[in-house]
Amino acid sequence: MGEVAAGGASEIDRRDLGSASAPEPAAALGARHFASAAAIVMAGTVLSRVLGLVRQEVIAVQFGTTGQMDAFWTAFRLPDTIYALVAGGVLGSSLIPVFASYLARGERDEAARVASSVMNMMLILLGAMALIVEIFAPAIVPLLVSSYSPQKQELVVLLTRVLLIQPIFLGVSGVMMGVLNSYQHFLLPTLAPIVYNLSIIGGALLLGPSMGVQGLAVGVVAGACLQIVAQIPGMVRYRFRYVPRVDARDPGVREVWRLMIPRVFASATLYVNVLVSAALASRLVDGAYTGFSNALQLMTLPLGIFATAISIVAFPTLSAQVARDELGLMSRTLGQALRIILFLTIPSSLGLILLREPIIRTLFQYGAFDARSTELTAQPLIFFALGLFGHATVEIVLRAFYALHETLRPVLINLVTLSLNLALSFVLIGWLAQGGLALAISISVVAEALALVLLLQAYLPSFDWASLAATVGKCALASAAMGAALYAFVHASNGWLNLEAVGPRALQLAGGLAIGGLVYLGSAAVLRVSELSLVRRLVPR
Repeated sequence: MGEVAAGGASEIDRRDLGSASAPEPAAALGARHFASAAAIVMAGTVLSRVLGLVRQEVIAVQFGTTGQMDAFWTAFRLPDTIYALVAGGVLGSSLIPVFASYLARGERDEAARVASSVMNMMLILLGAMALIVEIFAPAIVPLLVSSYSPQKQELVVLLTRVLLIQPIFLGVSGVMMGVLNSYQHFLLPTLAPIVYNLSIIGGALLLGPSMGVQGLAVGVVAGACLQIVAQIPGMVRYRFRYVPRVDARDPGVREVWRLMIPRVFASATLYVNVLVSAALASRLVDGAYTGFSNALQLMTLPLGIFATAISIVAFPTLSAQVARDELGLMSRTLGQALRIILFLTIPSSLGLILLREPIIRTLFQYGAFDARSTELTAQPLIFFALGLFGHATVEIVLRAFYALHETLRPVLINLVTLSLNLALSFVLIGWLAQGGLALAISISVVAEALALVLLLQAYLPSFDWASLAATVGKCALASAAMGAALYAFVHASNGWLNLEAVGPRALQLAGGLAIGGLVYLGSAAVLRVSELSLVRRLVPR
């Protein structure tokens, strides 16, 4: 829908701050090491997500919730589907486990040859698929958005053809991210999305006034290219030797594609769901799909900062531990990461629900983005937030299965839950409009998370389920206390603040975040939630 061994902080500090030599990959992450790496990724992710919100705000002010923006988001889906089918599966499930296994055995040159071959094969596939869609876009688009006017369909076709360049650049960038993460280097891959967001903001501000949403599309493509440029220094530092070859018979390459193929089918099903959601939303009022997309963006803010960031840091370590047959150690690493993720995302889910209108008003309600636009975004955000902990669990548990070189069974679970999402989308959209689409996603991802956790028992019998259950229970109690405080604050502040003005809006949001955070952390301290100690380490770092 829609990743603990001994070690110190000095090694990762040296890598991420720069060194003249090409250091060997760290075997695993100790508590201090994990905190340092997670702090780097989380800080970069916070900056990237803040820029993402600025990007959404700039887009909202510049274009509002108009038919042009519906056309842009619809056009964005086809290139995004191509990237997810080819490159996303390689990075997410295949390349890091295989590359990390070679590094664990000290076979750096062979690892580089495998990564080069995979990159070349991937680029051939990306180029071929992009060319096919470029040619047949005028026939494909009407099938997806038949209710759009002919002029709106023509705009979707034009934007699609521009955006089809993006997945080719992102494919190269994705491989570079996988290589650097396998070396336990997280700084440059974390900076790459920041460059991407800055480029999109530039496209909206500099090109939007003269080119409309076409200027926004140019900014997207330029940002994808700049992601490659941002990571080149890291590849040089680790002396990655690119080899211009394609060797489908290489055992490492074959293992990458063996792991990837099930994920391709899952990604295909996922993006069929995304495209169906776009088609269903296109039958609603103008701006409904943009409101749905805005709400999804807001939900992914805490998901990216907490769940994705910590999963990225844990994934190479999990893969290296599997390569050395240290499954007991891997269970402890996974358990620690999952408990921290849930400690952070459970309260985030409730916070998004209770602060949804202050968040949207403060971030977006300017210019062409009016009170109606806030309403169109707030309603699906409630239902997206309900599934946040499910998305977070899937983030790390799926990476554990990928580290174990197991993709088939998780993919079968994914296919079932995606089918559930598709069926629920048709049912719930009639009752809840774009909110029904969001609720369908949340129900299916929670079902997927539960199924994956149950399946995990067969692979990691030593996993500490008691500690996980204790953490979830305490987090739920602390979140309930936070929710009561937030509800009282929002209800009271709605009465004595003039929310038509920018300052009071920001004050309400800042006050809500401060009160919610203090009550939650205080309650967690009273309940003696053990994960609080590691979270405290992340802040000064």
